[in-house]
Parts: sequence; C-alpha cells; structure tokens
Amino acid sequence: MDTITATGPTALRTFGFPDADSDILTAAPGVRPYAIGDLIYAGTTAQLARLADVAVGQVLVSGGVGVVPAWSASPTLTTVTVSGSVISGVIPSGAGAIRLANNSGIYWRNAANNADLRGLFVAGDNNAYTDRSLVGGTDNTYDIGLVATRWRTGYFGTALAVGTNPATAGAVRLPNATWIAARNAANTGDVNLISLDASNNPSIQGGASRGAGAVTSLTVVNGIVTAIS
Repeated sequence: MDTITATGPTALRTFGFPDADSDILTAAPGVRPYAIGDLIYAGTTAQLARLADVAVGQVLVSGGVGVVPAWSASPTLTTVTVSGSVISGVIPSGAGAIRLANNSGIYWRNAANNADLRGLFVAGDNNAYTDRSLVGGTDNTYDIGLVATRWRTGYFGTALAVGTNPATAGAVRLPNATWIAARNAANTGDVNLISLDASNNPSIQGGASRGAGAVTSLTVVNGIVTAIS
C-alpha cells in the first residue's frame, strides 16, 4: 500500500492508494494482463472483472440489473432519439433526417414474419420506387401533400387500371358498369358521363353536346352508335 501524508491546519492527513498488485486490481483470476481499451466492471459483489476490447463499430450494451455488460454490433433498443440524422450505407445523401445511399431502401417485415419487403428506394435513374402496391388509408384515398402542393400531373408507363376485373387493353381501363364522372359547375354533386352496361352498350348520362346543340337521342346497337339527334 502506497501512502501520501499531507499536513493541514489542524492535523496530519494520510491517504492510502492500492498498488498494482493489490486485490482490488488483480481481482478474479484471469483479469490481468490488461490491454488498451479493456474495461473493468464488477464481476461479483466482491471482485472486479475485465471486459476485453473488441472490433470497431460495436457498442456497450447493458444486460440488465445484476447481469454483466457486453459488446454488440446490433443492439436491440426500445426507443432511439436522434438529435441529428440517421446515416446508412456508403456515400449516403448529404441532407435529411434519414440519409441513405443510392439504390438502398427502407424495408419492412412481412405479416408472416418470413421475409423482408422493400417498401421505398431510389434506383440508379434517380427515381423513387416501391416493390409493393400502394394501399389507401381508412378512407381509401391518397392525399399526397397539402392541397396547394398535391401532384398536378400523373404519368403512367402503360395504363391506368381501376377496380376489379378492368379492361385488359387501353390507356384507361375500367370494369363493366363503371362510370367516368365529373363534378358539376356548382360543386354540389357529380355527373356520370359514360359507362358500359351489362349488354356491352355505352351509356351516357347528364346530356351530351355536339357542335351548337345538345344531344337528345343516342341509339346504340351492339355497342355501335347508329343514330344521334
């Protein structure tokens, strides 16, 4: 035991320090020799133990009360609060709360817990993609952004298909007996424009116009318009 004795205004003060071979440092068998980066922790209530240093990138994780700590490269955390950004991959984006590299994505676990699903990613052409289908919320609608910033134009590489059993050809593909509708001028209701009925004949509602006058009669035979007046 090494000691230091200091004089004070009223009495002598003696401080003791354990040397390198005392029990407090050697503790349990196998603790020494130490290496740079090793950590000392309480292995029992009476002895110290050594946690050896590990490879770059691992973090120290608590095993719980009464359990020794351990290093982990993939710890499981209940909640993570990040004041800056979450950065992943080689050459990630330089801005944003979540910064990913090109062609990497955000994944979700499927409901059966047997596969991972890539939900959103940016490919090599710098366009955003999803490997899954987009499904509407509780009201089955998609509101992208605020009213003033919603998509103004939609581009489809093949066709716009709506509903169950839509047409298999055409730019706009609808099921039978499905109407194309428009909002009326007073914004108080919808007007059905055109549909295909169960007899495979086109139907028009709300009137139609041709040149300077309105269409009052439309005759369709086997899907072919034969007379307009």
